[in-house]
Amino acid sequence: MAIHIEQDKNQAQLAFSLQSRADIDTIRLTESRVACKVAPGNVKFPLLIALRHQAEDAVVSGRRLMIPIKFWFKAVTEDEEAEVVIITCRLEVAYELAEGYEPTPEQIDAFRQGNAIFNCWSYFREYVQNSVARMNYPPVAIPFLRMIPKAIPTTSTDTPKVMGSAPAQIKQPTEQRIHRGRKRRQRKEI
Repeated sequence: MAIHIEQDKNQAQLAFSLQSRADIDTIRLTESRVACKVAPGNVKFPLLIALRHQAEDAVVSGRRLMIPIKFWFKAVTEDEEAEVVIITCRLEVAYELAEGYEPTPEQIDAFRQGNAIFNCWSYFREYVQNSVARMNYPPVAIPFLRMIPKAIPTTSTDTPKVMGSAPAQIKQPTEQRIHRGRKRRQRKEI
């Protein structure tokens, strides 16, 4: 399973023209909210997860391009009756632009809707995985984000679709897995 961002040929070319004249300078967390609404001992596994992202308005200042991106993660019970974990965060990615280069609004829009989200995705994945683990839930593996050619026009590229045969889940750890983890730690200590 993966999350897909679709871009048509023109969008991909516009984004590439900006990408080839920019370097990532920083990616930083600017806002975050984390909520664990149900204790792990009081929830029935597996949990289903939902993901969203939205690139916000880009700002160009001199040779610097800044793009904030909002991400959402939610884990719910399989019957979707209870929200268990909710994580929202905003990451801001800053790029240094090549000397004398001024990107067009079309280039910026194509880049922020694809490349900028892609550049921040691994930071979002790590943030969710660590936050969920700190809530004493099993670690969650956020699916890969893939850039793919747009095959059929869709209504919006702001809302990704979870692709795959089955929804992503957080599964309850088995006693066997927990036991194996303890054995490994004991061996390392010897």
